[in-house]
Amino acid sequence: MFEPLSERGKAARTGRAGEYLAAYFFERKGFTTTLASAVGFDLVIAKQSLVYLIEVKSRTTTRKDRPNHMRFNIRPAATEAFAYCLVNLPKQLMLFEKTDDIRHKAHRSIKASNFTEQNMHDSFERVFNDA
Repeated sequence: MFEPLSERGKAARTGRAGEYLAAYFFERKGFTTTLASAVGFDLVIAKQSLVYLIEVKSRTTTRKDRPNHMRFNIRPAATEAFAYCLVNLPKQLMLFEKTDDIRHKAHRSIKASNFTEQNMHDSFERVFNDA
């Protein structure tokens, strides 16, 4: 009947789901959002005269070698984004980091337990304190 999904197809759907979740979060915070199909960023968000480019990284699973961690592959040196939005899809929570703060890293491993409502809002405030 149907062919199994390729890994690329699954990854694309995971990424798109994270982008929609992030866009919803930003809209609830009063931003207007636009999904972008550009290399280096996934969302353009704006509020009043402030405009930000956001790179969204989404995960649905934890690491095999460290089952309580989620590993996000990042390329901050190759991005135009102001910040990264790291999305834990099963919990529907995210954490935010400025690109400049992680520019030297190739990946970011975060304990799954760090994805909480409080940490999500705290990391948002740290990154977007002027918004």
